[in-house]
Amino acid sequence: MRVQYRYLLYELIVETPFPCPMLQPAPLNGVTDVVIIDGVVSGVLEDRQESDSILWTETPARLLLRAGSRVGRFLIEEGVRVTLERASDVEDEMLAAFLSSWIIAALLRQRGTLILHASVAVTPRGAVAFSGLPGAGKTTTLAALLEQGCKMLADDITVLRFNKEGAVVVLPGISKLNLCEDAAVRMGYDLSKLPRNPRLGIKVMAPQNDAMAWEPAVLKAIYFLCRHAEEEVTCQTLRGQEKFSALQESMYWALLPEQQRGCFKLMTTLINQVSFSRIARPESRYTVNEVVETILCG
Repeated sequence: MRVQYRYLLYELIVETPFPCPMLQPAPLNGVTDVVIIDGVVSGVLEDRQESDSILWTETPARLLLRAGSRVGRFLIEEGVRVTLERASDVEDEMLAAFLSSWIIAALLRQRGTLILHASVAVTPRGAVAFSGLPGAGKTTTLAALLEQGCKMLADDITVLRFNKEGAVVVLPGISKLNLCEDAAVRMGYDLSKLPRNPRLGIKVMAPQNDAMAWEPAVLKAIYFLCRHAEEEVTCQTLRGQEKFSALQESMYWALLPEQQRGCFKLMTTLINQVSFSRIARPESRYTVNEVVETILCG
């Protein structure tokens, strides 16, 4: 029988049969929310709705993730249980990387939270998120804000829910940055001392325990990062349908119809209460400091 480990991940206590050193250990007296077990997972999910990805299929309560012959398969059910059929030679580091990305995102979505492909910093004006396509500069912007004394809430996966007062808050995520090598070097990190992300081989993982905010924070603004051919950094406020479209583009996976209904109130509150802006930066030069100044000036 494998040893079970327990970690605190986006307010959930997860019990898993493989170690995840990058995650925060769960409190000893905490009640387990999610259990991951080893087992046999079918390659087909009955009554499935096909996704655009060849990797996964799902129904509202079940998601089958086929992670390839070098990793294995995961069956994620009802936000409380994961069955893992691991490849014979998969390493624990790879399983931990999938748990902290695809798996936790699926579990939280099944639990009715709203998940964005975004990073979040706690600034003097409150929690600020920044989203965008891969390569837009989400993590680099977060790292630069940390250098300015801000705190980190999440990198890459941003989880939103209501607090008791009805405001939209961001849950604390994992206390590490997934940085491209060139960005890590620019910011003074020693690459020889940083582990490589086993799932995203082009990125290194930089622990941020001292810079982490461990309490949920009210979300004040979302910035959507992109590139353009102009020479200056520009910032445009989004309104109405532009806000809804930008939010849809930032989802961590598209929601199924049943999930959209469950998140409708959260989405409409977010659109009505939170500032949305689009920051475009030049393709031709390094502008992260200008982007950070734009965010901090609000």
